[in-house]
Amino acid sequence: MSPPTGKRRNADKPVSTNQPTHSNAEFKAVPREGVFVDANEVKNSIGTAGTTLIDALSPEIFRGEQVPFARAGHIPGAHNIDPTDLVDPKTMRFIDDASLRERFAPALTKPENRIIAYCGIGVGATSDAFNLQRLGYKNVAVYDGSLAEWGMDESLPMVTGD
Repeated sequence: MSPPTGKRRNADKPVSTNQPTHSNAEFKAVPREGVFVDANEVKNSIGTAGTTLIDALSPEIFRGEQVPFARAGHIPGAHNIDPTDLVDPKTMRFIDDASLRERFAPALTKPENRIIAYCGIGVGATSDAFNLQRLGYKNVAVYDGSLAEWGMDESLPMVTGD
C-alpha cells in the first residue's frame, strides 16, 4: 500500500485511493432475544409502569396530521422522539450524549424500564434504539412491525394529538 495521496476529508485526515486488501473471515450471527418485539408485547405494555413506548416518526405523523399508514396517530402512551432530531444537520453525525439525554428526557423514567421504539416500518426506530444504547439503556427493543402492521389491525388502539 502506498502512502496517502494528500487529499483530506471530514476529520482532516489523509485519504488514500489505493485498493485495500483484507483477509477472509467468517461471520456467524447469533440473534439476541428481546431485541425485536411483536404487536402482542406492545399491546400488553400499554399503560404499564415498567415500559416506555417511543414513536420515532415526525411530530406531524405522531399527532395524526399526516396519515401515511392505515390510520392516523400513534400508540397510546408513546413519546415522540423523531430520529432526524438526533442528527446534527451540518455534520450529518449523531448529536453528542448531553444533547441526546436532553432530547430523550421527556420519555425516560427509570434506566431499568423496558423501552420499545417503533416507527412506520421499523427502520427509524432503530436509530432511536441505537442512541438509547449509546446512553447506556440496555433493555431496548424495536417493534419492527410498527405502524404499518399496527395500523392495519382495527382492534389495536391508536390516538391522535400530543
